[in-house]
Amino acid sequence: MKMRMLLTAFIGMAALGLILSGGIDAWAEDARSVEMSDMVVTASRAEEDIAAVSANVTVIDAVDIAASGAISVVDVLRDVAGVTIGDWTGTGRMANVDLRGFGENAAANTLVIVDGRRINPPDQSGIDWTVIPLDRIDRIEVIRGGGAVLYGNNATGGVINIITRKGAENHTAFGSTAVGSYDYYKQSVGVAGGTERLAYSLHGNYMETDGYRDNGDLRSKSAGLNLGFMEQWYTIDLSAGIKDDGYGLPGGIIEGQQRRRSTNTPSDWAESRDQYVQITPAFLFTGNSEFLIALNARKFEYNGESWGLIREYDLYDYGISPQYNTRFEMFGMPHNLIAGVDYQYSNLKSDWSDNTRSEVGIFVHDKVMLFEKLYVNVGYRGTRVDYDIDNGTDEDSTIHAATAGVTYNYGPGSKIFISAERGFRTVLLDELGGEGFDEILDPQISYHYQTGITHRSPLTEIGATFFHIDTKDEILFNPALPSFFGGQNDNYRRTRRQGIELEVAVIPHEKLRLFSNYTLMISELRGGEFDGNDIPGVPRHSAVAGATVFPISGVSLDARARWVEGKTMISDWENEIADDWEGGDYFVVDLKLGYSWRFLTLNTGVNNVFNTEYSEYGTYYGGGVRNIYPSPKRNYFSEIRLAYEF
Repeated sequence: MKMRMLLTAFIGMAALGLILSGGIDAWAEDARSVEMSDMVVTASRAEEDIAAVSANVTVIDAVDIAASGAISVVDVLRDVAGVTIGDWTGTGRMANVDLRGFGENAAANTLVIVDGRRINPPDQSGIDWTVIPLDRIDRIEVIRGGGAVLYGNNATGGVINIITRKGAENHTAFGSTAVGSYDYYKQSVGVAGGTERLAYSLHGNYMETDGYRDNGDLRSKSAGLNLGFMEQWYTIDLSAGIKDDGYGLPGGIIEGQQRRRSTNTPSDWAESRDQYVQITPAFLFTGNSEFLIALNARKFEYNGESWGLIREYDLYDYGISPQYNTRFEMFGMPHNLIAGVDYQYSNLKSDWSDNTRSEVGIFVHDKVMLFEKLYVNVGYRGTRVDYDIDNGTDEDSTIHAATAGVTYNYGPGSKIFISAERGFRTVLLDELGGEGFDEILDPQISYHYQTGITHRSPLTEIGATFFHIDTKDEILFNPALPSFFGGQNDNYRRTRRQGIELEVAVIPHEKLRLFSNYTLMISELRGGEFDGNDIPGVPRHSAVAGATVFPISGVSLDARARWVEGKTMISDWENEIADDWEGGDYFVVDLKLGYSWRFLTLNTGVNNVFNTEYSEYGTYYGGGVRNIYPSPKRNYFSEIRLAYEF
């Protein structure tokens, strides 16, 4: 019934969009219309019109982020088609963000980059989604359908590119204070501006919360700097940051047998420090060519206690990426050619291990306009990965990636596309296989196919994308294999993912904006011990619908609803529980009221309006025991932002 109602609503909105796209543009000048020529860098590592990209791309700018009432990057991504969120603690720090159905291994199959710097750790610790506060973000770009040719390792399901503010048109000081349920408190301050040659942005952030769960507290403080210097023939960009965290680890509880806010691990805790710096000089040549080189370094320090065991380790990441971009014409056809080399060195060092991985990739990618409005994208990457494991295991692999796509712009901002990509990911430094967890697994190879259409008018955007992914030797934890822990990291023979993403955004009136999306995801294990079973942790159906109303000048009311159905628990390889748990099927509604006037912005809202009991994350250990990580029930927040130009 829910699915039928949702699809009926989606079709109704799509029909409304088609009617409006037929030429009813009366409100186009007053309403904030759908952008016709968003520039995205994710797809090609250089600025490119979104309408020429052979993939399904979503661009979320600072205005969209403010309208959503989001507190963290994870909150923003919840509204994107094809994205599944599994927040372990409800704070947004430790969350599984999954593009196109990779379940518990999503963090290793979704590449996340910030200003061109990859933030995926080389181990299984996962991505810290609070490393970049929302106040620093200019826009977020989500590209589904791989990206291995241009970005290499981890870009299997897609790429999430976070772009921070580089400066401001006028010198601006800004600050915000937010409070909310569970003793949530956040304070942010910053300054940004620029001159003819210099752009700068400096930001500081402090956040604390007791969390929804017992032992779910989080204390975080961070600072970030962006500098850009521009001359006629060269530019230099610098970004740097530091973040300190302290947090509890509430773990899971048994569904139906314990108080939802309780914990079985009241003494587990962790502390971390994350430091990074990146400098990117670029040299501009005559014509339309440039050479740039990105240099980055990161150190991540961790110490904590879990289940009575103290763990301390340091992660070191160093990278260098020279790249040449040029635009030229050959045989009357414009080309946009990108070629470069990526080198990444990672070291995981602790009292019991000292493992390293080095990766060198050489890539070339060309976009050719064969005819007016018809583009062809082709690319290739060759990669060599070397491991040095402290148990004496040394191993290297040579891996190839390739991509090809065709895009036709049949109207302003509208496109039809088809693409295919061969992508890969390699084993993480602490993801070793074998009964003794001391063997380096083979690289995972994926074949990603997609085709879709995006139709845009000043008041409407409608999109549909079909995708199919076949993966060989997928790296995952197989509980059917013997070990002391009851399972091994393994290369599973074959997996398959296929589905459809439907999206629609409509502005039927200058005071009303509507959007909706729906994703069908069929993810299966093929062959092996679990042939035909669904991949754990992936929902079969998911959808989001929202509306923003502007009743009077400066006032906005935003409502968003999320629905998930058919989601299995992590590690339920036999599909014994399937979706028979509180995260298998749920419906959540959020509301936000906003007011803006000159330098002042006020936001207040309520999340989970109907007090739904649900979990975005859960694990199954067999014997009917369902271990859940409960998501927050009804909760409230308020925020005030001030900005002053000087």
